[in-house]
Amino acid sequence: MRFARIRNNGQLTLPAAVRKAANLEDGDLIEVEVSDEGNIILRPKKLHRSQAWFWTESWQEGEREASSERDAGLGKVSHSDEAFLAGLSPIQA
Repeated sequence: MRFARIRNNGQLTLPAAVRKAANLEDGDLIEVEVSDEGNIILRPKKLHRSQAWFWTESWQEGEREASSERDAGLGKVSHSDEAFLAGLSPIQA
């Protein structure tokens, strides 16, 4: 069994053996979840560095907002590029 200590600002250092076993490197993202039983679940999210922006909190907030609007039936769906472009309002000078 391995232990880690919560530090300032909730920071946690995973033991080296755990990082090695999970193939984690500095800067890797980890999904964090609390189960119904109160267990903390960590899931490594290996992704190409060029896509790391997608997993920033600000981008994910926008994704959640867009999903909420979609679920509420808001917005307009375009089934082709042409339909999308035709639905854009012209820019007013």
